[in-house]
Amino acid sequence: MAEIKDPNTTRPFRMIPAGATGPVTGRTQPFAVPASGRTQPIPVPSSTGTSQALPREAPAKAGPTEGMLARRREIERKKRAARLERERLEEEAREGWKRVFRAVWIIALVGGAAYLYWRVQSTYGNEWPMGAVWIMLGTFLFGGIFLLLWYLNRTEW
Repeated sequence: MAEIKDPNTTRPFRMIPAGATGPVTGRTQPFAVPASGRTQPIPVPSSTGTSQALPREAPAKAGPTEGMLARRREIERKKRAARLERERLEEEAREGWKRVFRAVWIIALVGGAAYLYWRVQSTYGNEWPMGAVWIMLGTFLFGGIFLLLWYLNRTEW
């Protein structure tokens, strides 16, 4: 008949948890490293019915390595570049809309002046009343002076 093997002697070496200073009274399974990275001995009931696992200290957390810091700097640099690019595109869009509104405003002013001239000309023909002539001359003169001063004092176009 075959001998019954002792479960403590079936391995080529005895499993002793790290940090144990004395003999282990109960058997423990090999350590499995969970996703969290912390290892704990798994107690296994022995043939005598007692179960005992020695407490294990968690490894000291290391600070960020140079590679981690370089990766963090690289990510920050990319974020900064993306933010600057986004701001540049927004500024270009604002400038484009300024040009569109400026063109619409100029077209509206010129169209309005042309409409007023056409309306007075169609009403009176070549015999305008003197008041309308003075109003038109004053409007064009002061409007021209205003535009000239505005153009000379503008900061950007």
